[in-house]
Amino acid sequence: MSKLIITGATGTAGFAVHLAALADPSIPSWADLPSNASEKSRMIIVKDFTQYPEDSISGFSEEEYMKIHVDFPLAAVEALKKSGVGSAEKPFNFLYLSGQGSDPSQKSMFMYSRGKGRAETELTKALDTPTTKLLIPRPGYFFPAHAGQRQHQQSSIGRSIDTILGSLFTNTNMGVSTEALGSFLVEGAKGSFPNVSLADNAQIKQLLKNLQKQ
Repeated sequence: MSKLIITGATGTAGFAVHLAALADPSIPSWADLPSNASEKSRMIIVKDFTQYPEDSISGFSEEEYMKIHVDFPLAAVEALKKSGVGSAEKPFNFLYLSGQGSDPSQKSMFMYSRGKGRAETELTKALDTPTTKLLIPRPGYFFPAHAGQRQHQQSSIGRSIDTILGSLFTNTNMGVSTEALGSFLVEGAKGSFPNVSLADNAQIKQLLKNLQKQ
């Protein structure tokens, strides 16, 4: 019997995990964090819609980005370790969803790559214990597969582009379907890949195929 804690369940990958968990009879229950998606939002008041303050269109600063993608998961790890999760016989499986462009060297010009790379490095150190195990999937391109999710998260143009690119990329090692990604993440949480600590897009697909043959 396995139990899950899912963070980011309102996002594309998180929702895929949610659906995969629903379909898995070995998982009786799970917790979605945050329970209130609105807590993740940021309110920006614009008094004149002909003029926009810089912070309304610049997105996250690097400090904010690192706080979300590095500090948040590290804080979760420390809380889990203090609670005494896992054992030497059955370690707690922690999955950090990274990405194909991750750069642990921190030399990339892209904040996304630096953030994911730094998180991978810090989490590897924090979870180097006998009672915990870290698995880092690095998928390539993926997009919302669920019709209702696409409707709410994307524009009509975005949905059209993803329909074309999604079909192209998911049939190569450049991308993966959200259904496959969700299944991989759930299986990883269950401990189905005990000897794997890092899986790129091609390995995610291959590991799932190997599992289905068993």
